[in-house]
Amino acid sequence: MKSKKMILFLSTVVMGLNAGIFYCWSVSVTTGLALLPDKEYITAFQALNRAILNPLFLLCFMGPVFLLPPPAPPISPPRVPVLKRGGTF
Repeated sequence: MKSKKMILFLSTVVMGLNAGIFYCWSVSVTTGLALLPDKEYITAFQALNRAILNPLFLLCFMGPVFLLPPPAPPISPPRVPVLKRGGTF
């Protein structure tokens, strides 16, 4: 049980890092890039995209995909009401 809580805590922290990265990116980087002319905008954006592709970003971005499934409870299929002969449930 202790390891499930630790994995859940780590996946929560990693999801928080993801949210922070996307928030900071949308508030500061794209706002600053919008001030550039088109050609410089494309050049700068391509340079930023190349710089962000690194192992740390990959770990933060893909971490929850691998951390969340183990502690998640199994999902049971929903109960579907069956119609009886008279048309009522």
